[in-house]
Amino acid sequence: MSDDDGPADWRDIAARQAGVISRAQALAAGLTDSGLRAKISSERWQRPFHGVYFTSAAQPVLVQRAWAALVATGEDAVLSHSTAAALNGMLPDRGGLITVSVPISRRPRRATNGLDIYRRRTTPVATGNPRRTPPVDTLLDLVSSARDPLDVIGLITQCASHDAITSQAMHAAVEARPVMPHRGLLLEVIDATTDGVRSALEYRYRRDVEHAHGLPTPTRQRRRRANGRVILRDLEYEEFALVIELDGRLNHERTPLVFRDLARDNASAVAGDASLRYGWLDVAGTPCLTAAQVVVVLKARGWTGQPRRCGPHCHLSRDAQGGECGH
Repeated sequence: MSDDDGPADWRDIAARQAGVISRAQALAAGLTDSGLRAKISSERWQRPFHGVYFTSAAQPVLVQRAWAALVATGEDAVLSHSTAAALNGMLPDRGGLITVSVPISRRPRRATNGLDIYRRRTTPVATGNPRRTPPVDTLLDLVSSARDPLDVIGLITQCASHDAITSQAMHAAVEARPVMPHRGLLLEVIDATTDGVRSALEYRYRRDVEHAHGLPTPTRQRRRRANGRVILRDLEYEEFALVIELDGRLNHERTPLVFRDLARDNASAVAGDASLRYGWLDVAGTPCLTAAQVVVVLKARGWTGQPRRCGPHCHLSRDAQGGECGH
């Protein structure tokens, strides 16, 4: 059923706000309280918050939910954190609460229950439509709110592919924030992403297996074509025909991802490459043993370098024989 009653002005307002309008805006455009009640009772419109309306009966999408949150919280509110990340194309929309930031001097009215609201002393200058924190500031907000260092690593590696998330931009933004939780870890991981690190597990392999034990540097995220398909290899030691795949899943159910990985491993074998696969237990739990295994294969394939012990409790020997985890 189309809304052809009432003046056209309200439609213009709603069009600018992705189909969202406030009660005050609707009344100013010529609609009446009785007309608004009729639209709600007939289920042509929806009311997510007191005095805020979706001008459609359809299930609202992210941008509409975001606009409703802004209209409900006021002109100085800015979409931030996970909502800004989804709108900026940094993270997927997981359908959770809409997150907004408002000046610390304000306490949004109770009508905004159901929103995730941050009251902050300084809010970054908004960008985009609907207004939101820009990508770099969005990532800093997410990192500041994270409790677990592993969550910090995961956030950064997931967002690092965004064009605006560069090492230079992140360093400058961190310097501009006098109080920044996880500052050292953030900068370390963002620098690692410039080397092609694209997951928390890859970061841990780079730090605890590769760098800690003096292994050669592989090519990361190498694209190869095999049997008419493009295969993305996590780590490739091309000179030594060794491929390492890192499996960040916490289970090994036979999902489509498993079959994809099997096809990738098979393609490596057909090409004559050795293939090793490691998960979280191998990389985070026994990094010395993992390094020892990699060294054995590298040396068998011509690597003449020397690994090193990562610390006083590391039992990795120079010829990588009998290496075991000392962590």
